[in-house]
Amino acid sequence: EMLPWIQKTISEFTMEGIVLPFFQAFATTISVPYELKVRKCICYHGERNSTYYMRCGLRGEEGKYYGKAQKIEMKEVMPGIYTAYFVVFYKEELEYSVWQKNEHSDRMVKTGTLQGEKEGKEKNESRFDLLNSFLMSVEAKEDDKIYELAKEYIYHTKLIDQEWSLL
Repeated sequence: EMLPWIQKTISEFTMEGIVLPFFQAFATTISVPYELKVRKCICYHGERNSTYYMRCGLRGEEGKYYGKAQKIEMKEVMPGIYTAYFVVFYKEELEYSVWQKNEHSDRMVKTGTLQGEKEGKEKNESRFDLLNSFLMSVEAKEDDKIYELAKEYIYHTKLIDQEWSLL
C-alpha cells in the first residue's frame, strides 16, 4: 500500500528537478527516473545555502587518466543536500573530491571513487547501456555480439540524427 505513495512522491520530486540516489533502491518495484538508470549520483549533505563543487578525474582500465581533472558545481536539491551526476562505463573509475567554497580558501570535505557497472543489462535502454554492453563483449571476445551491438548503436545514432535534422 506504500508503493503508490512512494511512486507519487518520487514523481513529484523528479518534476521539481530533485533526483536523489536512494530513489534507485526502488527501481525493482516501481518506475524510477531515467536519470538514475543511466547516471551515477554523488550526494553530499553540507551546510545550507553554501557552495560546493567537485574535482574529479576519470581513469580507464590501464590506470591512466583521461584528460585533465574537471571542476563541477554541485546542485543544492534540498536545503543542505548537494548532488552531481556522472556516466561511468565498464572498467572506468571516477575519482572525486567534494570541496566547500569559502571566502578565503576552499576546504575539501569528502573524497571517493565510483566504479563503472560490472554487469550488462539484458535490455539496453540507452546508448550508454549499449556502449557498456559493447565494452563487455569486446573483453569477452564475443565477436557476433560485438557486431550486433555496434550495428544497433550506429542505427540508433543515425535515427536520432535524422530526428534532430527534422526539427
